[in-house]
Amino acid sequence: GSLGCITAIFLNFFKKKEPALALPDNSIIEYDPITLESTYKMLRINLCSVVGDIAEIAKLKKPAALTQMDAPKHVDITTACPIYHFLINGQAYPSIMVDNVQDAGSYIQVDLAITSEYYCKYRERRIYNNMAQSTPGRPQDKYF
Repeated sequence: GSLGCITAIFLNFFKKKEPALALPDNSIIEYDPITLESTYKMLRINLCSVVGDIAEIAKLKKPAALTQMDAPKHVDITTACPIYHFLINGQAYPSIMVDNVQDAGSYIQVDLAITSEYYCKYRERRIYNNMAQSTPGRPQDKYF
């Protein structure tokens, strides 16, 4: 049995290994930057139209301008194929928000909230209530 294992190890060691999946020699294609950018702009226009149609259903922020969808880097070439990058804002608020900060003497307590639509409504209502409480009485000046 051990002789068979040793033979299998040696045969496996000297066996010709198949080359990894290699791209053909002509796969390194030089892409024209002007063509890449014009394709990016064309895709951006069409994507903006689609996002505008589904924004309410998908809870996406409808872009006010096409440039709001621009990623810092417009395109990457991956395995001889251009991959275009776009940004679509799914939320108008950060995913984690500081709800409250309290000074407890020897330490500070920071309350964080994972935001949702309900939390944002709660926070907005709380801000309005605080503003209403901090506002002094109605001004008596009739021209104010």
